[in-house]
Amino acid sequence: MEATSSLEDKFVERVKSRGAHFGSDSSGLDGHQLKTIQSCFEIFAESALDSLSQAQQYRILRVRKLFRKVYSTLGPVMVVLCMLADSVTNIAKLNLEILIPKLWDQIYVPKKGLKDAATALCQEHQAVLESSGRQPS
Repeated sequence: MEATSSLEDKFVERVKSRGAHFGSDSSGLDGHQLKTIQSCFEIFAESALDSLSQAQQYRILRVRKLFRKVYSTLGPVMVVLCMLADSVTNIAKLNLEILIPKLWDQIYVPKKGLKDAATALCQEHQAVLESSGRQPS
């Protein structure tokens, strides 16, 4: 009987796939990718929680925590690839304790364009990525 893949395994495969899209001639991120990443950074604004139900707030807080942990543990390239890999709703379902070691095993040397773009984006939003912020209860 074939073992089923966990949500975390499937997510890691999507992260790897996103990373593979950046060839050696890659100049960075395209407009659609930048828009997706900006949307992910917008969830760090406290106002992002204002009109949400308690369940929606919990999901947003879980994703914030995940992005912060990925950034602090694995760096800007990996957090950007995670932002590109799936929707916030699906990312909220992931178990952080399972995901981080699986992502750690997938660390690779990114292409210059991706590395430069990810570093610049994360520097721009460094304050929210490094703050402990409001945590899910």
